[in-house]
Amino acid sequence: MKVKITLDKPHIVSLGPTVEEAGWGTHQFPAINTDDDGNIGISFHGAKDLIEAYGTEPYLNISYDKGCTWKEVALAEVSYTKARFGTKLPNGDRYLVETRAPIETDASKLPEPLPFYHDFLKYYPVENIPDSMLDKRWRYLVLEKGKNIPEYKYLDFDKTGLCITASNGSLVPPFPFGRIRVDNEGTVWQTSYGRSRNPDNLGFSPYYNAHYYVFSKDCDYIYQKSWIPYVPDTRIFNNAFNAEGFCESDISFLKDGSCITLMRTGSNTPSFLSRSTDKGYTWSKPVLFDDKGVWPCLCMLPCNVLLASYGRPGFYIRATADPTGLYWDAPIELITPNDRTLERNTPISIYNWTSRVGTCSYSDMIALDENTAMVVYSDFFVPDEKGIKRKAILARKIHVDV
Repeated sequence: MKVKITLDKPHIVSLGPTVEEAGWGTHQFPAINTDDDGNIGISFHGAKDLIEAYGTEPYLNISYDKGCTWKEVALAEVSYTKARFGTKLPNGDRYLVETRAPIETDASKLPEPLPFYHDFLKYYPVENIPDSMLDKRWRYLVLEKGKNIPEYKYLDFDKTGLCITASNGSLVPPFPFGRIRVDNEGTVWQTSYGRSRNPDNLGFSPYYNAHYYVFSKDCDYIYQKSWIPYVPDTRIFNNAFNAEGFCESDISFLKDGSCITLMRTGSNTPSFLSRSTDKGYTWSKPVLFDDKGVWPCLCMLPCNVLLASYGRPGFYIRATADPTGLYWDAPIELITPNDRTLERNTPISIYNWTSRVGTCSYSDMIALDENTAMVVYSDFFVPDEKGIKRKAILARKIHVDV
């Protein structure tokens, strides 16, 4: 059954610097959610896209009129205001994943790294790093139900197969790189990924692998439920061995009790879909979803239409009314995949990747009502009142009909 999609005009959430000024990083990687009063909050990255930027505060803009206008939150107020827009758990608490700044380390005290070589990154088995060198727990910013001030909560989790990353000699405190989702039975899920080891035999993979975790009922421990290892296969796409692996996964829970996941494999490489019919303990062999797909986002509407947003190059929305989540309508283009270099404010004579793609292609979505969602994404060439094209965060309503 084909889904009819109608798109409203996009609203500008925030105008930032120009591509010429900022390059890659700031005014990118947005996230969206509502608070308990129905106000919409959008946070996004405000620094360079570097490991060294972990722990910095995002920008935050709030709409009190269903997305028509947006108010910027003062940076000094972001640290506690953003928690209002964390993922709402069944008990009413709000949770946000928090990164922490890398910790300078005496490299002479580190064990031998795993056999992986990529620029300045090194990886170590988690059990080989002394606890005295690094807090290995995941940090969440938690706003408890009925409270106004959030607090940090450090949760221990099943670290089987985990690797600790070192960047430029500093150890990176582990954090789950993924979204928090709540299934139809009230179980809280945490997606993540990493260059990791097989949880069964600790065999190391130089590729990213998708991991799926669930919270304990009292939210004091996080269990690893399953993983999907990346196995390159050039019969599926030619540069499979040069891809990053399965990463940036999202998960959605269907009415029949099954769940599906979408996973990225890199920039300008395919995204893959897999389905579980046993509550996420095992997964079907991943199949090609599209020939692109960074940070894929899944959004289930109350009318049982499932939406996906993803891209690079370009940016797309896709829908399905299939109860299994396996068969999707053709994607709808919101931003062209074509080279956008000529849209710059100033001409350049050399190749520039940031200008060419024109968007980070990262996005997020929320359901607003039975048949409506809102998607947030970046566009690097939105003109201001003087006609100067700036990096922008845009929000747009999606209406569906089946």
